[in-house]
Amino acid sequence: MQQVNGESMFSTNKSLIRKKMPTGYRPWLMSSTLAVALLGPGAAYAEPSAAPVVRSPGALEEVIVTAERRDASAQDIPISISVLGNREIQAAGADNQTMLSAKIPSLSIYNQGGATYFLRGIGTSGSSVNVESSVANYIDGVYLYSTYTNYAPLFAVERVEVLKGPQGTLFGRNTTGGVIQMVTRDPLEGANAEFTATVGNYSTWGTTFYGSTLIEDNLGVSLAVDYKNQGDGYGWNSTRNTKTFWGDNFNIQGKVAYQPFAGTKLTGFLWYSDI
Repeated sequence: MQQVNGESMFSTNKSLIRKKMPTGYRPWLMSSTLAVALLGPGAAYAEPSAAPVVRSPGALEEVIVTAERRDASAQDIPISISVLGNREIQAAGADNQTMLSAKIPSLSIYNQGGATYFLRGIGTSGSSVNVESSVANYIDGVYLYSTYTNYAPLFAVERVEVLKGPQGTLFGRNTTGGVIQMVTRDPLEGANAEFTATVGNYSTWGTTFYGSTLIEDNLGVSLAVDYKNQGDGYGWNSTRNTKTFWGDNFNIQGKVAYQPFAGTKLTGFLWYSDI
């Protein structure tokens, strides 16, 4: 753009355009407006392309639970819930259910002959064959009614779900404090075999075995065996001249899973324990 004798002239490739400009007008404003117009509608309203979504390597995986008697994401459940998977259980060295209190907040477990559970301070202090805890225990959906059956081993468990607060709507009575659900591994996941051996202080040693296989595409079986012996106890009874707090525990679990068609699964479970 040039200004000659008070006139502004815009040069193009084909012609010379003259336009009378008022006194004191700043031609650079018109030049700026013309430049924007020449860009065209497509350039003026162009939007940047969306950046690809990249998932962080440290992102948490979705946790599926059955707290409402159906598979659902733990984030979609309107219940205060803590979940431990098999990896977390093994990493913590927890070999039976009474060791969960070290990993789950607000859960306390006491050994009084039978295991007694307290969630958020609510539980049953008594311990006998006929006493039912106010914190209910389930394994694969089967209710464990006695406190003496609460020493379930964890080596064959896929996950442990701890539901905090009253759960009477879905689980019935004896759930004033909450519910502890153990879900064992699914044999339909395919052939697998695991073996471990442990040695510890107080003359402690143990071994575990887990194996599963598919008989048909929709029929699988699994077997889990656990043995732990603590030869020396944590204490000594000077009156009876015997050791105390020692253990010799044997557990065996068997499971059969059959899925005749999608959405339906039949499960059979056997658990024998000698403690």
